Amino acid sequence: MHALLDLQLAHLILAVHLGVIVFNVAGLVGMPPGAWRRVRRVRGCFAVIYRAVGNYTLALWWWGPPRCGRVRVQPSSKAIAASSTSGQSP
Repeated sequence: MHALLDLQLAHLILAVHLGVIVFNVAGLVGMPPGAWRRVRRVRGCFAVIYRAVGNYTLALWWWGPPRCGRVRVQPSSKAIAASSTSGQSP
């Protein structure tokens, strides 16, 4: 059951990433001809979508900020016992 859910989430993440890539490539290809032809809609539609994606990204950073720094690993009981010996290495 969990494997199916994991696979579906992986496909969703892949689809979102592909959508972002297509959006960026379409913007890079479509902006210069649209600006050259003075089509205001190209700049305005692109700017609105780009701002919406940016605001969504900022909201995600606010709701679930990334963890900074390393996770400290607690030493095992064997490592503690080995370090408490009289200077001998295991």
